[in-house]
Amino acid sequence: MILKTIHPQRILLLSAIMITLLALSLGSVQDLVGFSSEINAKAEEGQSRNGDDFRMLVTLDNPQPNGDHWSIYVTVEEFDGANWNKTTMNITFQVLFYEDETEHIIIEQYEKEGSGFAQIDLDYSLQAGEYTIRARIDGVAMDWMKHLQAIPITERPPIAVATIQDGDSLVKELTVVVGRDKTATVVLDSSLSTDPDSDGLSNVTFTWDLPGESVTKNKTFHKFDFEAGDYNITLRASKDTPFGEMYTEDYVLIHVEDFIYLPDIKLTVSSDHDELELEKKTTITTLVENIGNDDVYGFDIYYYNWLGVFKITHIGFIPFGMNRTIEIDYKPTQVGEYQIEVVADPIGLVEESKEDNNADDLLLTITPVKVPDMRIETASANGSFEINKVTFITIVLRNMGEADAHNVKAYLFINSESMVNQTFDTIAAGEQTTMVYTWIPKVTGNYTAHIVIWINSTIHDNQYMSELIIIPAQDGETDDPSIPIGLVVAGSGLLLIAAGLVAVTTFENSKYKLIGYMLMTPLYTRLKKEDTLRHEVRSRVYKHITQHPGDSYASILHALDLKNGTLVHHLRTLERERYVKSKKDGKFKRFYPWGTKVGERDPNYLTDIQMKIIEIIKGSPGVSQANIANSLHKSRQSINYQIKVLTEAGLINVIKHGITTRCHMKET
Repeated sequence: MILKTIHPQRILLLSAIMITLLALSLGSVQDLVGFSSEINAKAEEGQSRNGDDFRMLVTLDNPQPNGDHWSIYVTVEEFDGANWNKTTMNITFQVLFYEDETEHIIIEQYEKEGSGFAQIDLDYSLQAGEYTIRARIDGVAMDWMKHLQAIPITERPPIAVATIQDGDSLVKELTVVVGRDKTATVVLDSSLSTDPDSDGLSNVTFTWDLPGESVTKNKTFHKFDFEAGDYNITLRASKDTPFGEMYTEDYVLIHVEDFIYLPDIKLTVSSDHDELELEKKTTITTLVENIGNDDVYGFDIYYYNWLGVFKITHIGFIPFGMNRTIEIDYKPTQVGEYQIEVVADPIGLVEESKEDNNADDLLLTITPVKVPDMRIETASANGSFEINKVTFITIVLRNMGEADAHNVKAYLFINSESMVNQTFDTIAAGEQTTMVYTWIPKVTGNYTAHIVIWINSTIHDNQYMSELIIIPAQDGETDDPSIPIGLVVAGSGLLLIAAGLVAVTTFENSKYKLIGYMLMTPLYTRLKKEDTLRHEVRSRVYKHITQHPGDSYASILHALDLKNGTLVHHLRTLERERYVKSKKDGKFKRFYPWGTKVGERDPNYLTDIQMKIIEIIKGSPGVSQANIANSLHKSRQSINYQIKVLTEAGLINVIKHGITTRCHMKET
């Protein structure tokens, strides 16, 4: 082995170079330094191959910028007589040191296939001392050695830590959106960087490698504007030392997304009432919001019901983040369940970021107008029923409707002569009023008492009829027609009834009889038999009875949607001309075609319309009354009445479900 003597000046130079290698040691203050050198060896006896010469070249590479290792390159060459070339022989490379004349090999590499070259990477974990590099050619009894001296140093590079400010946090990766100026501002932060050789960063220079430029800042953070795109931004932390510049690098990832600024119209619709009476007004309120990121100008709002567009409102301007409230009055014209839909910009003139929230709707249930329903709940006569003796006629009126009854008129007729009338300003829904009339008959005979109720001075709503038989007066009594009838009105709820009451007729039976009586006497003109069915309404009534024999007065009234007076008039005419006949059945009066044999009525008898309703409920449990009316092409009022009859008969259950009612068969 041939060693080359090292000049003292070179030792000083090499020591300075090696100090730089220790900047990023893992806390060690004793790091390895080396130098570049070339060792030429002349082949000695026994070390020649065909007379060629060999040599070993050792080169020390500068340490890596981040200080994690430094490299030694070892090459073995042989002389071909004209040039030096890497040997094609296999070589073993070693790094070793001696301790008490004992050889310790710390790195060993075996190079095959004639590379003649090795890179040996050393870290800073080596202790100070003398190390040897050796190359040995396989099969040749010769090798070369190079000695390296490790000395302690203290200079180390700064540690770069790149982050991005995200609110109160520091992150390594961030996604941002460009602003209205088409750029996004990002705050790059280097405050987590450190200098192993100092408590501060005053001696450290930070350089950010930005798109198209490098920006050097001697502070810990800086703002930069980015256009849309993905960026890998590198931070270089460096400082000058007596041994040269030392530095490390770190990076962050920034994703800048492009953003289109557009308005976004959102509608929310509500109303004062989910359930509304026919012809009553409600206020439909529409909240129009611009939840986009740009202003919106000039668009229309369309209001639709089952007939189409019924209202258009123009909106001139709504800034982004703001809203407008629009209120319109709406009065329904038809009973049923209806959907009101409100749509903003229905023809798409405004470009929006979202187009699926421009509409909203609400469901309105339109019910018939609530009306009073005055009934004579009870009516009775009490007395001796003798001439010149007082007879008491007691009447209890009850408002069974859903609305208060105003200007209620009560009339008493005896043998078609109006005896007494009384007007009540208001009878509240569900309330009753009791009246007691006194009457003194003056002539023996049969008397018919009629009680008629009018609401709002329009139509007779209820009545009572009964026949009173007046017996002769006792001796000494005379018929004196000059004694007037008296009237006593009792307070609400007071009932003055004693023994000997006359049976009270029901609402339907009495209504038909009294109305018929009132219409028959003053207006009667007999029709020719052949003209009876030429009247369109009368023909409809007769046809209905032939198709629904045994149908009640109320059922016919609702099925044909007629007024009380109209139906009574035509029923009386059909009975008089012997087209139909009637029979009392409990609280109902039922009508049959003339000639029909009428026996005992089955208590479970159902009319044709009632049977159809039962079939629909069986097939669709929970069906609404509105859907039943639509299926049978009947009015809501008619179906509501039939549902009420079936409910009272214990055949079905009606359950409230939100704003609608659902019909179910009653379990048996």
